[in-house]
Amino acid sequence: MTQALTRPTQMLRLESTFKPMIWGGGRLGHDEAGTPFGEEWIVSNRPDGMCRIAEGSHAGEFAGASLDDVLSTGAGGTQGPAGDDFPVLVKLLDTGNVGPSIQVHPSDEYAQAHGLARGKSEMWVITEADRDSYIWFGVAHDVSPYELESAIANNTVVQLLRKLPVSAGDVVYLPAGTIHGTGPNITFYEVQQNSDTTYRVYDFGRLGVDGKPRELHIKEACEVASLTPAPEPGPLGPCVPIEGGTWQLLGNCASFSAWRYEVTDIISIPLSDESFISVTVMIGDCELILGEQHETVDEGQTWFVPAQEGVLKAHGNCELLVVSA
Repeated sequence: MTQALTRPTQMLRLESTFKPMIWGGGRLGHDEAGTPFGEEWIVSNRPDGMCRIAEGSHAGEFAGASLDDVLSTGAGGTQGPAGDDFPVLVKLLDTGNVGPSIQVHPSDEYAQAHGLARGKSEMWVITEADRDSYIWFGVAHDVSPYELESAIANNTVVQLLRKLPVSAGDVVYLPAGTIHGTGPNITFYEVQQNSDTTYRVYDFGRLGVDGKPRELHIKEACEVASLTPAPEPGPLGPCVPIEGGTWQLLGNCASFSAWRYEVTDIISIPLSDESFISVTVMIGDCELILGEQHETVDEGQTWFVPAQEGVLKAHGNCELLVVSA
């Protein structure tokens, strides 16, 4: 935007960016060429998938502005600056009939030693799954670097991995270095460090858009992958009763914290000058209340709440995903 923007204090609804993927399932729609969307980026300031502020009475001068325009006013707080330093990316994924590649991401230390801003830890909340849905989660037993390298090269890496059943409502926290993948027909929210660094270890024999097998990153994957079984994949904290519902810490790392709030009446979510929060309605609908601002929020919508001291209230019967930097 050309005009200078003032730092907002009101909630702002985010418009998503949709990403076509060869493995997408179609539940998120298709692009003009008919390629299914595999990912919906719901909180993103990346140039290749920038969220914008939706039109509406809430938006004021920010209608149509990019999320990065909003962050440039200081609305992200000290932990959520604009530009490349913005630490978090939130998505909704649909895995389709096969699923994305099996992959692994580097730690912050490895990434920064190789000229990258950060590594990639992530957290999933499963929203839809078949009765027999599953994920791959780390190695099933201790493996040697040679075993892993050979398995990737021979397309047998899944034989080394732990296969876990999943169902709607499950939470999976994936520290950097954990080899992982999903089975087919799963929809889930993903909160991740703002990084696109992925080392692919298995791709189901799939061909890319050029008609050739997609590259496997054997050297890098063997350098970053954990060779011992990962801790249990569930949420990091217990479900804690609060007035009007419950809250639970789902994931936490240097770049983000994520919580699930189950709302049965009216709950209060604390705000801070240090970081914005994003609020996504995963199930149900509700009213969000910030001071004198009241917004009716439907399932699937995401709202950006600028960094500030105070309390955000949610009233209704719903399940919220709340993320901060």
